[in-house]
Amino acid sequence: MSETGKVFFIDANQYLNLYRVTTGKQLLAPLQEHQEYLFVTEQIVQEVERNKLQAAAEFLARQFEQLKVSSFGVPDHLFDISEELEAKLREQLGEIGDKIKKTNKQLMNAADETLRQINQSTDRVSKSLDTIFKRAVRPTEEELRKARERKERGNPPGKSDNPLGDQLTWEQILTQCQQWSQLWIVTNDGDYATLHNSELLLNPFLYKELLQRNPKLEIYCFKKLLAGLQHFTKTIGADLNKQITPADIEEIKKEEESLPPLGWIPQARQEPVLWHHYDRNWHPAYYTSASAGLPIMLGWLANSTLTPEPNDPEKR
Repeated sequence: MSETGKVFFIDANQYLNLYRVTTGKQLLAPLQEHQEYLFVTEQIVQEVERNKLQAAAEFLARQFEQLKVSSFGVPDHLFDISEELEAKLREQLGEIGDKIKKTNKQLMNAADETLRQINQSTDRVSKSLDTIFKRAVRPTEEELRKARERKERGNPPGKSDNPLGDQLTWEQILTQCQQWSQLWIVTNDGDYATLHNSELLLNPFLYKELLQRNPKLEIYCFKKLLAGLQHFTKTIGADLNKQITPADIEEIKKEEESLPPLGWIPQARQEPVLWHHYDRNWHPAYYTSASAGLPIMLGWLANSTLTPEPNDPEKR
């Protein structure tokens, strides 16, 4: 932990977003460089490990949805063209269709390999986060007790119908914050803060708890990781532009703004849902309709919450 008392806290969903953007690797460099300022709990690490594969699979599904291409038939009953031209067009379209199938197959193979790497934590994001997550702080029995009490009382953060998680991380923050002078919180979780006129305001209950522990603590909240890093690096006198170019910054901003909520699946293209056996678990693979014949997404989602098809031989 930083000896200066400046601490940067990132919610689990923000770490998961690194698996959901094409610009994630640009954000990894400043996180690694300033990792001594990061406050990470075991609970955060476990949440990321549990959900990173599904987050990446959803991202790939969205990418395939944007990149998908389809074949085009020659409507000879509408086009008044010669038989020679019609034959030429059909030949050209056939060649394009073959290239499309080949490209889609290559994309699916790349997606499968990416998901396998994430499954084994050998992908670039997982390996970069590994050095950060090794610094994770374990909770004490007292913090665990207080977290359970917080959940029972319905106090933020965390939802009453969810497993014990955010409550435990927050109790660890309260324990440590007495040693801090400044705290940056990056989260898009409504349990933590509310967005108003582009400003993220910490929940009053949480704000009061922090100041009760440390009246001099300065608190900054951000919904986007990039914005939080920009403010943080400027405050500590570091130059973020050494790791991220202005062009990259604009691209990251666009991606952050376009991110759908976690748990997004391209519902319109889930016909039919097929099931593949992988490591003793059944996982869905999404295809386009049979008429199109071109798969959008071929992958498996670890610990899928989707209900298996009734014809699944192991789930009857």
